[in-house]
Amino acid sequence: MVEEKKLTEVIETLLFVTPRSLTIQQLKDLVGTEPSTKELRQAVQQLNTEYEVTGRVFRIEDVAGGFQMRTVPKVREWIRKVDSIKPFRLTPANLETLSIVAYKQPVTRAQIEFLRGVDSSSTLRTLLQRRLVRISGRAELPGRPTLYSTTKTFLEVFSLQSLKDLPTLAELDMEDESHDQLSLPLMETEL
Repeated sequence: MVEEKKLTEVIETLLFVTPRSLTIQQLKDLVGTEPSTKELRQAVQQLNTEYEVTGRVFRIEDVAGGFQMRTVPKVREWIRKVDSIKPFRLTPANLETLSIVAYKQPVTRAQIEFLRGVDSSSTLRTLLQRRLVRISGRAELPGRPTLYSTTKTFLEVFSLQSLKDLPTLAELDMEDESHDQLSLPLMETEL
Protein backbone atom coordinates (compact mmCIF):
# COMPACT_ATOMS: atom_id res chain seq x y z
CA MET A 1 0.00 0.00 0.00
CA VAL A 2 1.24 3.49 -0.83
CA GLU A 3 1.98 5.46 2.32
CA GLU A 4 -0.22 8.51 2.95
CA LYS A 5 2.46 11.15 2.16
CA LYS A 6 3.45 9.42 -1.05
CA LEU A 7 -0.20 9.05 -2.08
CA THR A 8 -0.78 12.81 -1.73
CA GLU A 9 2.39 13.50 -3.76
CA VAL A 10 1.30 11.13 -6.51
CA ILE A 11 -2.23 12.56 -6.68
CA GLU A 12 -0.92 16.13 -6.67
CA THR A 13 1.52 15.30 -9.46
CA LEU A 14 -1.07 13.56 -11.62
CA LEU A 15 -3.62 16.34 -11.25
CA PHE A 16 -1.00 19.04 -11.79
CA VAL A 17 0.18 17.67 -15.14
CA THR A 18 -3.19 16.91 -16.72
CA PRO A 19 -5.56 19.58 -18.03
CA ARG A 20 -8.63 17.34 -17.68
CA SER A 21 -10.32 15.85 -14.67
CA LEU A 22 -9.32 12.38 -13.53
CA THR A 23 -11.93 9.99 -12.16
CA ILE A 24 -11.40 7.94 -9.00
CA GLN A 25 -10.91 4.86 -11.17
CA GLN A 26 -8.33 6.63 -13.36
CA LEU A 27 -6.44 7.73 -10.26
CA LYS A 28 -6.54 4.17 -8.90
CA ASP A 29 -5.22 2.83 -12.22
CA LEU A 30 -2.47 5.44 -12.39
CA VAL A 31 -1.38 5.00 -8.77
CA GLY A 32 -1.31 1.28 -9.41
CA THR A 33 -1.52 0.06 -5.83
CA GLU A 34 -5.30 0.08 -5.61
CA PRO A 35 -5.88 2.64 -2.87
CA SER A 36 -9.46 2.71 -1.71
CA THR A 37 -11.86 5.42 -2.81
CA LYS A 38 -11.92 6.64 0.79
CA GLU A 39 -8.11 6.92 0.87
CA LEU A 40 -8.08 8.86 -2.41
CA ARG A 41 -10.75 11.28 -1.20
CA GLN A 42 -8.90 11.76 2.11
CA ALA A 43 -5.68 12.50 0.22
CA VAL A 44 -7.47 15.10 -1.94
CA GLN A 45 -9.00 16.66 1.20
CA GLN A 46 -5.58 16.77 2.87
CA LEU A 47 -4.07 18.50 -0.17
CA ASN A 48 -6.88 21.07 -0.26
CA THR A 49 -6.37 21.76 3.45
CA GLU A 50 -2.64 22.28 2.86
CA TYR A 51 -3.37 24.60 -0.09
CA GLU A 52 -5.79 26.66 1.99
CA VAL A 53 -3.53 26.88 5.04
CA THR A 54 -0.53 27.94 2.93
CA GLY A 55 -2.55 30.47 0.93
CA ARG A 56 -2.26 28.73 -2.43
CA VAL A 57 -4.42 30.04 -5.27
CA PHE A 58 -5.53 26.62 -6.46
CA ARG A 59 -7.61 23.75 -5.15
CA ILE A 60 -8.55 20.26 -6.27
CA GLU A 61 -12.21 20.28 -7.21
CA ASP A 62 -14.68 17.51 -7.93
CA VAL A 63 -15.49 18.25 -11.59
CA ALA A 64 -17.03 16.23 -14.41
CA GLY A 65 -17.07 13.02 -12.41
CA GLY A 66 -13.46 13.35 -11.35
CA PHE A 67 -10.89 15.63 -9.74
CA GLN A 68 -9.19 18.57 -11.37
CA MET A 69 -6.77 21.19 -10.13
CA ARG A 70 -8.31 24.67 -10.52
CA THR A 71 -7.52 28.20 -9.48
CA VAL A 72 -9.63 30.00 -6.90
CA PRO A 73 -12.07 32.68 -8.13
CA LYS A 74 -10.20 35.59 -6.50
CA VAL A 75 -7.37 35.32 -9.07
CA ARG A 76 -9.69 35.35 -12.09
CA GLU A 77 -8.59 38.85 -13.19
CA TRP A 78 -4.96 37.72 -13.46
CA ILE A 79 -5.89 34.64 -15.43
CA ARG A 80 -7.78 36.75 -17.96
CA LYS A 81 -4.60 38.72 -18.62
CA VAL A 82 -2.74 35.63 -19.78
CA ASP A 83 -5.73 33.73 -21.13
CA SER A 84 -4.65 34.56 -24.67
CA ILE A 85 -1.54 32.42 -24.12
CA LYS A 86 -2.55 28.98 -25.35
CA PRO A 87 -0.36 25.91 -25.57
CA PHE A 88 0.37 24.73 -29.06
CA ARG A 89 1.58 21.60 -30.76
CA LEU A 90 4.36 21.38 -33.29
CA THR A 91 4.23 18.95 -36.18
CA PRO A 92 7.31 16.91 -37.09
CA ALA A 93 7.84 19.29 -40.05
CA ASN A 94 7.69 22.29 -37.68
CA LEU A 95 10.17 20.65 -35.30
CA GLU A 96 12.50 19.73 -38.14
CA THR A 97 12.47 23.28 -39.51
CA LEU A 98 12.85 24.77 -36.04
CA SER A 99 15.85 22.57 -35.26
CA ILE A 100 17.56 23.65 -38.50
CA VAL A 101 16.98 27.30 -37.63
CA ALA A 102 18.22 26.75 -34.07
CA TYR A 103 21.46 25.07 -35.14
CA LYS A 104 22.23 27.00 -38.33
CA GLN A 105 20.97 30.49 -37.54
CA PRO A 106 20.88 32.90 -39.15
CA VAL A 107 19.64 30.79 -42.05
CA THR A 108 17.72 31.43 -45.27
CA ARG A 109 14.63 29.57 -46.43
CA ALA A 110 16.66 28.12 -49.34
CA GLN A 111 19.19 26.69 -46.89
CA ILE A 112 16.39 25.16 -44.79
CA GLU A 113 14.76 23.68 -47.88
CA PHE A 114 18.12 22.27 -49.05
CA LEU A 115 18.48 20.39 -45.76
CA ARG A 116 14.85 19.29 -45.53
CA GLY A 117 14.41 18.52 -49.21
CA VAL A 118 10.91 20.05 -49.27
CA ASP A 119 9.25 23.46 -49.41
CA SER A 120 9.36 25.08 -45.98
CA SER A 121 7.35 28.24 -46.51
CA SER A 122 4.29 27.07 -44.56
CA THR A 123 6.33 25.68 -41.67
CA LEU A 124 8.31 28.93 -41.44
CA ARG A 125 5.05 30.90 -41.50
CA THR A 126 3.71 28.77 -38.62
CA LEU A 127 6.92 29.22 -36.61
CA LEU A 128 6.82 32.97 -37.23
CA GLN A 129 3.18 33.16 -36.11
CA ARG A 130 4.00 31.25 -32.94
CA ARG A 131 6.96 33.55 -32.36
CA LEU A 132 9.46 30.73 -32.18
CA VAL A 133 11.34 32.14 -35.18
CA ARG A 134 11.93 35.73 -36.23
CA ILE A 135 13.26 37.52 -39.30
CA SER A 136 16.75 38.59 -38.32
CA GLY A 137 17.89 40.38 -41.46
CA ARG A 138 18.87 39.88 -45.07
CA ALA A 139 21.68 37.71 -46.43
CA GLU A 140 24.42 39.25 -48.56
CA LEU A 141 23.45 36.94 -51.42
CA PRO A 142 21.76 37.60 -54.76
CA GLY A 143 18.15 38.61 -54.15
CA ARG A 144 18.97 39.45 -50.50
CA PRO A 145 17.01 36.49 -49.03
CA THR A 146 15.48 36.77 -45.58
CA LEU A 147 17.44 35.35 -42.65
CA TYR A 148 15.65 33.48 -39.87
CA SER A 149 16.72 33.05 -36.24
CA THR A 150 15.11 31.75 -33.07
CA THR A 151 13.46 34.00 -30.47
CA LYS A 152 13.25 34.40 -26.71
CA THR A 153 9.95 32.50 -26.90
CA PHE A 154 11.86 29.54 -28.40
CA LEU A 155 14.15 29.54 -25.37
CA GLU A 156 11.18 29.72 -22.98
CA VAL A 157 9.24 26.93 -24.69
CA PHE A 158 12.23 24.59 -24.64
CA SER A 159 13.41 25.66 -21.15
CA LEU A 160 16.78 26.91 -22.34
CA GLN A 161 18.81 29.73 -20.78
CA SER A 162 20.59 30.38 -24.10
CA LEU A 163 21.36 28.67 -27.39
CA LYS A 164 24.53 27.34 -25.76
CA ASP A 165 22.24 24.99 -23.79
CA LEU A 166 21.23 23.15 -26.98
CA PRO A 167 22.84 19.72 -27.17
CA THR A 168 25.78 19.59 -29.58
CA LEU A 169 25.58 17.42 -32.66
CA ALA A 170 28.10 15.10 -31.00
CA GLU A 171 25.80 14.78 -27.97
CA LEU A 172 22.97 13.91 -30.33
CA ASP A 173 25.16 11.04 -31.59
CA MET A 174 25.58 12.53 -35.04
CA GLU A 175 28.35 10.73 -36.92
CA ASP A 176 30.91 12.54 -39.08
CA GLU A 177 29.19 11.44 -42.29
CA SER A 178 25.84 12.88 -41.19
CA HIS A 179 27.60 16.12 -40.22
CA ASP A 180 28.49 16.51 -43.91
CA GLN A 181 24.78 16.31 -44.72
CA LEU A 182 24.19 19.33 -42.51
CA SER A 183 26.62 21.47 -44.52
CA LEU A 184 24.84 24.18 -46.42
CA PRO A 185 25.54 24.83 -50.10
CA LEU A 186 25.43 28.60 -49.68
CA MET A 187 28.13 30.50 -47.89
CA GLU A 188 27.40 31.40 -44.28
CA THR A 189 26.79 35.09 -43.63
CA GLU A 190 27.12 37.19 -40.55
CA LEU A 191 24.99 40.18 -39.61
